[in-house]
Amino acid sequence: MINGSIIRFFEGHAWAFQLAKHVAAMLFALPAFLLFTASPSAAPLRKNLAALPAKDTICKVWVIFTDKNPSTGTGAVSPRALARRRRAGVRNPGATDVPVAETYLREVERLGARRANIFKWANAASFTVASPKLDAIANLTCVRDLILVRSFVNTTPAPAVRGLGKAAVFKGDSIYGLALPQLAMLNVPPAHRLIHAKGPAAPGDGILIGMFDSGFRLQHRCFSYLNAHNLVVADSDFIDHKNTVFDPESVADNPASAYYQNDEHGSCTLATIAGYDPPQFMGVAWGAHFVLARTEDSPVEKHYEEDNWAAAMVWAESLGVDIVNSSLGYSDGFSPPDTDYTYQDMNGVTTIVSKAATMATQFGVVVVNAMGNDGPAAGSLAAPADVKGVVSAGAVDGSLSVADFSGRGPTSDGRIKPDCVALGVGACVPQVYGGNNTAYTYEDGTSFSSPLTAGVCALVLQAHAGDSAGAVRNRLYSSCFFVPGQTAANNASGRGVPDALLACLADNQTYVTVADSFGRSVAGAVLATKAGVQAGITDSAGYAIVNLDGSFPETLSVSNPLFLPRSVIVASRHSRDTVVLASRFIVSVSMRDSLDSAVVTGTLFWRQLGDSAYVSQQADSTGAVLITSIETPPVELYGVAAGYFNSSRIAVNPSGNGTTFTTLLLRPRPASQFVIFPNVLDIGAKRQQLTLQFTASQDDPRSYSQLFTAAIRSIDGALVWQFSKVLEALKPVVLQWPDPGRTVVPGVYFFIVKYGGKTYRRKFMVIG
Repeated sequence: MINGSIIRFFEGHAWAFQLAKHVAAMLFALPAFLLFTASPSAAPLRKNLAALPAKDTICKVWVIFTDKNPSTGTGAVSPRALARRRRAGVRNPGATDVPVAETYLREVERLGARRANIFKWANAASFTVASPKLDAIANLTCVRDLILVRSFVNTTPAPAVRGLGKAAVFKGDSIYGLALPQLAMLNVPPAHRLIHAKGPAAPGDGILIGMFDSGFRLQHRCFSYLNAHNLVVADSDFIDHKNTVFDPESVADNPASAYYQNDEHGSCTLATIAGYDPPQFMGVAWGAHFVLARTEDSPVEKHYEEDNWAAAMVWAESLGVDIVNSSLGYSDGFSPPDTDYTYQDMNGVTTIVSKAATMATQFGVVVVNAMGNDGPAAGSLAAPADVKGVVSAGAVDGSLSVADFSGRGPTSDGRIKPDCVALGVGACVPQVYGGNNTAYTYEDGTSFSSPLTAGVCALVLQAHAGDSAGAVRNRLYSSCFFVPGQTAANNASGRGVPDALLACLADNQTYVTVADSFGRSVAGAVLATKAGVQAGITDSAGYAIVNLDGSFPETLSVSNPLFLPRSVIVASRHSRDTVVLASRFIVSVSMRDSLDSAVVTGTLFWRQLGDSAYVSQQADSTGAVLITSIETPPVELYGVAAGYFNSSRIAVNPSGNGTTFTTLLLRPRPASQFVIFPNVLDIGAKRQQLTLQFTASQDDPRSYSQLFTAAIRSIDGALVWQFSKVLEALKPVVLQWPDPGRTVVPGVYFFIVKYGGKTYRRKFMVIG
C-alpha cells in the first residue's frame, strides 16, 4: 500500500512528487534490476532447473524476456529520483525504466503460471508455476532465460540474558539513555550537536531512507515522534500484497500463526535509526523520512523472497530514496540444494539482489547491508553485502572486538568485506511485544550494525547536502578508525568503526577533545595556532571543531583559565586527538581522626570565598578528597562524617604551582553525645526512619572491644526494639529504625544506649 501521507510529504517539499498518481499502478507491477546473463531463446533449462519438470512440484522462477516494447512508455520515476540520478552522473538510463511488455507476461500466464513481481530494470518477472510447465515457458519465443528465485535470511543470534531497560537512571543530562553505548561508539552525539548548531533541524531531516525487512509495528513509544510527524511517507507489502506493512493484530499473541510476531525484527532495525524517546532511547537519525517495505517473511519459513527484495529496491529508488538499509542476506545456507547459492556466487555480480543493489548504487542510492551472522569462517558473507558499491556492516561488541557470528570476507573474487563495523552485540532495541510498548531490551546481530551505519550515512548526507552516493561512502570510510589490534583493513572489521562527527565535518576540519586528568570534559578551552589565531573552542562535552587551512602536522595550543596550558600536535585530519589538561589550582584534603586514621565515610564541603553554596565531595578509601575545579582561590572547607563531630572551617589558598595539601581533623562523637535525628519522626506520608550516630570508644585499638546495646522503649517502659553488638574501637556506629514496612504506633519514645558501663537516653516523638 502507498501511505496517504506520501502525497502530503512530497507536496510539502521543493522536489514535489508529481507522479504520485502513478504509484498505485506500480504496486503490483513493481520493477527490479536483474541484468541476468542471457541465454539464447528456447535453450535447455539451467542445471538447477533441469530436474524440476520431472518432480511435479511448485517452484518460483524468474522469466527473462527477449526485448522491451517502446510503445509501453518510459515508466514512472519521481523528480527526486531523477535529481539523485543526475548527481550520480546518470542522465540517460536508456530502456531501464521502460515497463515489461504486458503481452509477454500474459503469454507466460496462459501456460498456468501466476505472476508475482515485475522487474523492468532487467526486463524480467517472477512467477510461481508447476514445474512440468518450465520447458514450455522456456520455449516461448519471447523468453530468453529462466532462473530460480532464492531465499533470504535475517537470522539473529540469540542474545545473552541481559534483562530489560524499563526505568534506567542516567548521569548528567544525557538524552540518549540506553542507546548511548551504540551511538557513542560511532561518535553520533557530537555529530547531532554539529547539525543542531547549523540550524533547528532534527538529525536526518530532509533525508529519505528505505527500510527492507519483515514488517514494522509502530506502536512502541519510541515511534511517537515518527508517527506524530508523519515521517513514514510510503509503505508496501511485497509478501502478501496487503494494504499494510504491519502484521495483523490477531497474530500478536498466537504462536501457532505463521505471522506470529513477524514484524519484530523490522521494528527493531527501524528504531535504531528512527527511535525517539528521551531520556530512555534515541535513534541515529530520528528526523529522517522513511519508506517501509515488507520484503521477507519469518526466517523459519524460508519463503522464496529474493524477487520481493529486488522489487522493493526498484520501487524505493523510483520514489527517490537517498539511502536503503537491508538487514538480511542471501547466501549458501539453505535447503533443498537447488535453491542454494554457492560461495562462488558471492562475487557482487551473480545473485539477483546483488545485481539490483548494483543498479541502485549506480543510480545514486546509498545501500547499506548487514554482513550476515554466519561467521567466523572466511567467506561467510551474504549477498548483497558482496557488492562493491554496497556499504556492508559487520558487528563488534562494546570493547570493539569483532563478534564471532559476524560474517567475514573476502568475496569470492577476492575483495575485502565488510566495509566497516558497528555495535551488534547487546544493541539496545525496543521490546516490541510484551513490554507495554515502553520497555527496551538487547539483541545481537549484524542486523543492528547495519541500520546504525545507515543512520550515520543519513547524518553525513544531511551535513553535505548534494553529495553523491560515492561521496557519502568516501566520507564514511575515511572517518573509520581501526579496532584494537587492527593495523590495516581486513575481512573481519573492514576499515573499522565509522566516526559520525568526522564524517560530517568539512574537508578542512577535524576535531580535538579536551578533558581533565580525571577524564571529565573541559568546556571553554581555546585552541589556537602557532600564529595565535583561534582555531576552535570546546563545547560542553569537550569537543572543539578545528578549522585547519594549512598542511599537517599542525601544532595547537590549548588553554583554559582553570588549567595549565598544553599543546597538541595534530598529525592528520584523522588523528582523533584528546588533550588532557592538569588543573591549575589543586587542593588535596586528607580527612583524619584523633588516632590519625582515615575517615573513609567523610564528606568534604568547600566553596570559593564569596560563593553562597558549598560543593560536596565524598572521601575515597584513604579518606582523601581532591579539589580540581577551583576558579578563584582561596577556598573555605570543612568535613563531616557519620559518628564524628564536624571539623572546623579552614581557608586554603592554593598557589597554582602544584598540588596544595591540607588535613582536616574530625573528632569522634562519644557515646555520651550520641545523636538521633529527626527528633520528630514522621512515619506517615514521609515514611521517615530514625538514625543514630556515634563512634566507639577511643581506647587503644589493641585493648578489648566493648559491648554496645541500643533499645527503644515507649513512654510506659515497654520494649519496642533492641540491638546489641561488640564494637571495635573507633568504629562509627550508624543505626536506623524502624525497618521498612514495620508498623509503629505514634507517641513519645526513648532511645537508650548502653556502652562502656554507662547508660544514655534521648527522647523523640513519632507522628503519622
